[in-house]
Amino acid sequence: MVKYLMKSRVVILEDEEFLIRKSFSIRESTAQMLNELKFLHPNVNIRLNILIDSAIRHYHEYIIERGGF
Repeated sequence: MVKYLMKSRVVILEDEEFLIRKSFSIRESTAQMLNELKFLHPNVNIRLNILIDSAIRHYHEYIIERGGF
């Protein structure tokens, strides 16, 4: 019997897979901002989880490395 393995749909970014799933509630205006960023992004196939991941990493860098707040 031959087994067929499906290729994963998990995105790999910078050699790290998106493995953890979380559920968040956001404001409608924030969802609109995300959609605007997605629309303006040069990659028409960009996924929202990549945008959110990039935003959190940018904010983390601002707070931790640059002494934000």
